[in-house]
Amino acid sequence: MTKKALAQVCKDLKLYRTPELNDKMYLHYKGYRKIENLEEYTGIRALWLEGNGLNEICGLDACVELRSLYIQENCITVIENLDHNVNLATLNLNKNCVEKIEHLNKHPKLETLMLSHNRLETKEDIELVTECQSITTLDLQHNKIEDAGILDVLVQLKNLRALYLLGNPVTRKIKYYRKKLTFLLPELRYLDDRPVFPDDRLRAVAFMTALTSSDGDVKAAQAAEREEIARQRAEKKAKEEANFQAFEDLIRTARMKAELEERAKKEDEDEKVEDGVEDGVEDEADEDSPWGETKQNTFTGKQFVEDGHANGLNPFFNEPIVPTTENPKLAVAREARLAQIMKGGQGAPPAPQAPVATAAGLPVPPPDTKKEYVNTYQQDNADDDGDDDFAWEPPSALVQLQSMVGEVDREEAEKTGNVAAKRKGGIVITSEVERSNMAALKKQAAAAAPVAPAAPAVPAAAPVAPAAMVGETDVDELD
Repeated sequence: MTKKALAQVCKDLKLYRTPELNDKMYLHYKGYRKIENLEEYTGIRALWLEGNGLNEICGLDACVELRSLYIQENCITVIENLDHNVNLATLNLNKNCVEKIEHLNKHPKLETLMLSHNRLETKEDIELVTECQSITTLDLQHNKIEDAGILDVLVQLKNLRALYLLGNPVTRKIKYYRKKLTFLLPELRYLDDRPVFPDDRLRAVAFMTALTSSDGDVKAAQAAEREEIARQRAEKKAKEEANFQAFEDLIRTARMKAELEERAKKEDEDEKVEDGVEDGVEDEADEDSPWGETKQNTFTGKQFVEDGHANGLNPFFNEPIVPTTENPKLAVAREARLAQIMKGGQGAPPAPQAPVATAAGLPVPPPDTKKEYVNTYQQDNADDDGDDDFAWEPPSALVQLQSMVGEVDREEAEKTGNVAAKRKGGIVITSEVERSNMAALKKQAAAAAPVAPAAPAVPAAAPVAPAAMVGETDVDELD
């Protein structure tokens, strides 16, 4: 175990090349005969030296931080030279040649001691293990221990949690081996090949107590153990029933709570429906409403609009009302026109007037009231966008006649093949039949129109302008 070999191990295993920085060293199965050259490895906490040819433990005085030493599968006969390793917690000496446990009084932190497959035989070989009361795990499997007196030694280890004694003749010499060790070691949690459960401990205590009190009566001890088993079963059953009952109570309580909540919810809904029928529709609270929190009222449409205007909002869209100013001229014209319509000033076209004689004694045609009225109306409503409801419209008979004449002309045009036409007065004229019909219509219209009386000083032969058409023409007469 040279320094060069140790450095090569660190290099191969990608450890630190600075010796004191390494906290573990793997030196197992190297064939070393002696532990040496570890003076620089002061920071080692775990050291593997198994599978070598070591005859003694030495060369570890500098490893003061050592916590775990795995030195199994060697030829060590004595536990020694570990006085400087006071922090040692795990010592593995399995498969060595140790004949006696000793020199452990300097290790107050030692918890795990493994000495399986060694040469321990008697009680005296293991009695010094009591010098280290910190031991919780002791492995003595496959030794040559035959003395049942080792129980007196093991009882003194108050912190012992795991014990391994399989492979020793003593396990066959101790009567009621498992029950007895479980009874004598109250802190034991694992014995040989399986754990020690609390129920197993209670059974062992009942058996050993009855056996001791009855001077070795096995039947009394077995009866006590059976009673303990029955008690444990009854206790377990009662616990399961209690858990089951608690679960049922929990479910029942949850169901009752759900039913009560559902009933209360239904009553609240019924009350809301009744309140809605009696008091009207309730306004839903709207957190985003610009009016703030709404109240449950039975507003009418008028109140709703008035409240909106009072808050400066459009009540239908919750948008602020933008104030605007009307054109003064438009306002004056609108008010004047409204006053005329309400008073009947110019709400309808004026009645026709009689003709007035001129200085020459000839009658003058009445003024064109329609044209004059239309001009006045258009001038008064120059700024108004409304429709001209008072403009003159042609008689309905004339419109109907135009449609009939157009139909007749289309039929004649289809028969004769003469489809040429021209516009005159808004009526399509395509044949002699149409011209004759139009001439008859004009004569009938002139005959139906009233003629104003002539003035005394005007000759009767003077021509008189026809007045506006009054009434409607009978279409059936034209046909």
